[in-house]
Amino acid sequence: MKKYLVSFGMVLIFLTVGLSGCVEQKTPEDAEKVELVSYSVITQQKVKQGCCYEDVLIGSGFVHNKDADCYIVNGTIRNIAGVKLDTIRIKAKFYDMNNSELFTKSSYTTNLLNLYTGDFKLTIYKYNEHFLNVQHVKFEFEII
Repeated sequence: MKKYLVSFGMVLIFLTVGLSGCVEQKTPEDAEKVELVSYSVITQQKVKQGCCYEDVLIGSGFVHNKDADCYIVNGTIRNIAGVKLDTIRIKAKFYDMNNSELFTKSSYTTNLLNLYTGDFKLTIYKYNEHFLNVQHVKFEFEII
């Protein structure tokens, strides 16, 4: 009978603690820390001017043109974590017209104070095997 009461008491304690409604504090890892403020994509061509090459704008967005040499993605993010963020990895995932992920490219912003913005830039060159298939980009952020 004594073992039964001890076992019953232990189960009751575990259930009471487990179902007590303790509120889990949200850790900084759980909170939204970074927001995308804006971004733009341009397509450029490299044109030889004398001994140097000059970047010439072909158009906005992912322009599929035989003369296109690169896509440039420029963007701005904002720190909304409530604290300074030492290193932010901006992961740009590139997709085709069927929404299939083609590849990922990353950029980094460092030492971003709370509520401040930081800029990033990614360049995708025509020798990327998926260059002609890129239709759109989505972003993810990782605090390192």
